[in-house]
Amino acid sequence: ARVPAAIAMPIHPPAASPTKSSPVVPASSSSTSTTAADRQKTAALLSVMKSRVGDITVKRGSPAAANDVPAGMTPPVVAEKRPEETAEGAAAAAAASAAKKVLTYRIVKNQVAQLLVKVRNFKTKEDNFVAPGYYFRPGNGMTVEWRIPASLAEKYLAAPNNRQRGGAAAAAHEDSTGDDSQSSKPQEPPKLVIGLLRYGTANNAGCLVTKTLQITPKALVTHPHTGERFYTGDMPFFAPKSAGQFVYRLFDPTTKESVFDTLGTSALYHVVLIDQDIAQNFPAVMDSFDKEQNFTKGIAQFSQLVRGMKSCSAEHAQAIVPPLNRCLERVIDEIQRTMPILEEGYEKKKTTAAANAVPAPTAAGINDAAEVGPAAAATAATAPVAAAPAPKDDDGDFWTSYRQAAKMHLDAYDALLLLLEKRAVWYFVSEKLKHTVLYLVHRQFCPILRRFFPVISDMTRTRLDHLQFHPAPAGAGATAVVLSPAVRAGIEQSMVAVLTKLMPSADFLQRRESMRENLQRQLQRAGILPDGSVLALYGSSANNFGKDDSDMDMCLVLPSDHAPKSSAAAGHSLTPTEAKDTQHTAERLLLLEKIAETLLAMGMTNVSARLTARIPIVEYHDPLTQLDGDISLHNPLALANTRMLRTYVDIDPRVRYLAFLIKHWAKSRHINSPQDGTLSSYGFILSLIYFLQMRPVPVLPNLQLLPPDWSGQRYHQPSPHGPPATAAAGGRPSTVPLPSLPQVMATSVDGTRCNVYFLEPNGQQMRMLQQMASENTESPAQLLVEYFRFYAWTFDVRHDVVSIRRAYSSTMPYAPSTATNGGAGAAAAAAPAGPVAPPSVVQKLDKNEESAWFHTDVLSIEDPFETAYDVAHVLRAAQMSYLRKEFLRAYTLACRTVPPAQEPVASPNGLLASLGLASVPAAPVAPVDALPNYVAPNTLIEALCEPCEPPPFVGRRKASLSITDVAAFGSATLSALASATGSAAVDALTTKDAAAEAR
Repeated sequence: ARVPAAIAMPIHPPAASPTKSSPVVPASSSSTSTTAADRQKTAALLSVMKSRVGDITVKRGSPAAANDVPAGMTPPVVAEKRPEETAEGAAAAAAASAAKKVLTYRIVKNQVAQLLVKVRNFKTKEDNFVAPGYYFRPGNGMTVEWRIPASLAEKYLAAPNNRQRGGAAAAAHEDSTGDDSQSSKPQEPPKLVIGLLRYGTANNAGCLVTKTLQITPKALVTHPHTGERFYTGDMPFFAPKSAGQFVYRLFDPTTKESVFDTLGTSALYHVVLIDQDIAQNFPAVMDSFDKEQNFTKGIAQFSQLVRGMKSCSAEHAQAIVPPLNRCLERVIDEIQRTMPILEEGYEKKKTTAAANAVPAPTAAGINDAAEVGPAAAATAATAPVAAAPAPKDDDGDFWTSYRQAAKMHLDAYDALLLLLEKRAVWYFVSEKLKHTVLYLVHRQFCPILRRFFPVISDMTRTRLDHLQFHPAPAGAGATAVVLSPAVRAGIEQSMVAVLTKLMPSADFLQRRESMRENLQRQLQRAGILPDGSVLALYGSSANNFGKDDSDMDMCLVLPSDHAPKSSAAAGHSLTPTEAKDTQHTAERLLLLEKIAETLLAMGMTNVSARLTARIPIVEYHDPLTQLDGDISLHNPLALANTRMLRTYVDIDPRVRYLAFLIKHWAKSRHINSPQDGTLSSYGFILSLIYFLQMRPVPVLPNLQLLPPDWSGQRYHQPSPHGPPATAAAGGRPSTVPLPSLPQVMATSVDGTRCNVYFLEPNGQQMRMLQQMASENTESPAQLLVEYFRFYAWTFDVRHDVVSIRRAYSSTMPYAPSTATNGGAGAAAAAAPAGPVAPPSVVQKLDKNEESAWFHTDVLSIEDPFETAYDVAHVLRAAQMSYLRKEFLRAYTLACRTVPPAQEPVASPNGLLASLGLASVPAAPVAPVDALPNYVAPNTLIEALCEPCEPPPFVGRRKASLSITDVAAFGSATLSALASATGSAAVDALTTKDAAAEAR
């Protein structure tokens, strides 16, 4: 059976129920450590619990057996046995759960094959390889060359060579979702296929075309230099007939599991439309609108068509104008048709929420996360936003239409924005439709509520109902709110007052290091640590983001975990021999158990060994220092991450000040709790670093893009948007392309090899980095305001990913005129005309393809080393809506330290100005809401961190099942154990001491 994610095994918990800080008293007072017989009993019962844990469903909140809760354990819960009472049933249930997980995700880390694309050169009559990102026209022919290692290909030598077009993977997917009656069918022989898919397709079942590989002994090739043996061959394909991005994937479609295991992926390629290709693609879009009435599909096709239009000659222009305008009319008509549906849904949710006495509800669905509830009374204006009850099934058809309309509004908004960016396509739109599109995008769409409104007053009312305040506008330019010296001084005075309470003492790092050395000496005296082992601090105890009461996070680095110190400096990749696989073997888990026993003997309390957690760990409480601590094994990524974060702190002190304030704000406003579905402190730190890297004059560089021998060069990132920028006058070094960077590989806890390289600067390099950071003269107060604005208005959570690994802004050159305090005037003067792509943005579509992420409409944060891991994966729609509200609230409070100014409505590229709309001033909004009209600058931080009632989702997240929970289940758990172990186990568990040993 599958073992749960975390199994906790406290060492001798007490019989009473003391407070959290009370020591853990052994069950037998005459001994402070377990005997061999005790360990044997514990291991036997632990094995039984592991095999039976899948049969127990947890329901929290039951008051039963309240007096049986041991110290340090969660409240008692009621255990209900599932229908599977036998070991075979438990195994079948575990297998079904594993199969469901396989069907949910696409596996991308086992890619050992290569897929290379070639095109025919008609002059030389030869096939030449094409570079990634190559542009094809619809239906262009190409050849895919596949290369598969001999160890993998030889499993498929006997497979039949059947050619299949479209549906091979789909059929396998249908089989995987069917019932067990298909098991009587003869099993299909294993085979490998190459599938043509749209870029970012969630799984391999969505292939446009699949073709079976013909693997024969003649295809075996041996590399002349390396001696590597692999099979190779060619497969002809044609480019898709419609515009878009596509890739090829290699996989085995014969089983339910193998169809999701991608063995190889090609580079990304594009299909673009030229001249007659454009007119030939419009009928398919119109069919989706008119015949199929599938507007989601039609808008997606329309967006792909607009994005793929590369050029159009004058002779074909007239053929494009009528269908383009007809498609645009259908999109606009559908927006207007569905506005009443969304309004009716809002009214129904408001009525339901009022009947259930839920203040200010917000939708919990993915596509309507920003929907709002009733207006709160003045006395309850500051109450948190609650999740609206789910719609009842008796009105299912309406709510289906409602969800479709909400998604359609978002897709239509994206399509209209794309149309505005594609100036060559915008030229063909009629003047009447141009006016309508501009008004829809800039006046009728609410980015907070994520839908269009027929009347602006309705939008204002609904938005106020949702937020309980009028949000400050996003503004224009790099700096929207220019703080006067008096305001800036007042805000910084407020920041200093709070930081004085938050910042640790000056000797924080020294005291932590001293405690680590003392603990290591005591463990070495106990004789349980192998020679050469080192306890290493990581996390907040070593990265300079910790407080005096932060936990002591330590990792036990065994001799086999050490990488050669010269590897990072030399800049070469570690070989498998140099970096051995240090997964958690039984001997190392036993070592953790011995560490737990030693800690208990040393007088530590609340000692528990979580041996089957994702990272096995021993937790404890030190009664002398009143600090909690933990010791883990094999966590090289955490150690590298700690060093990198500390390097960022050393570059500029503003990083640390802002981090402490943001973490304090997040905790005060209940948005810093991963167990409740909000961001972790690590997530907020990454979001801050990314923001500082992306400033027009960056505060922080990108350490993962700088080579070991960096000497102050300004690099540029090659971009398809145009030639690289050149250095401006003023003595700045000329820019050069990004260099080839070394790779330092480490193994994550799940066995994935990750590149943990980053520049660890020497003294001279650190001084140059600090000099670059000083070129940004924005004050901490200005940066704090801009941080809130960035995530309230600027950053596109629906399409982009926070990635400090790919932030190129820090290494791109910038003109001396922008090296000021980031004022809006300087930024505007330096900005070129027309739309400019951000310096670097990782899109969610890229992560969908590279790391098999699912596309969501919430914030995503990429881990800088374990790049397939989304640090913000716990976020859901309701939590994201609340998080966005808190960013808006913080930014609005900051703006209210400055007297408001009435300015014209801004629009990109002067499009509204061309229609005479930009000169219309914004209507003055009376600040009659839940927030104060004016915030004194010296009280801003206090206002930002004002305590509030926790939102509805706090404390309602289902807890994961662990052995600690199982031990608190009471008689129901004993019955479950008895069915597997017999009456002898029941007799052994009837006494209190035996139950304690079982825990």
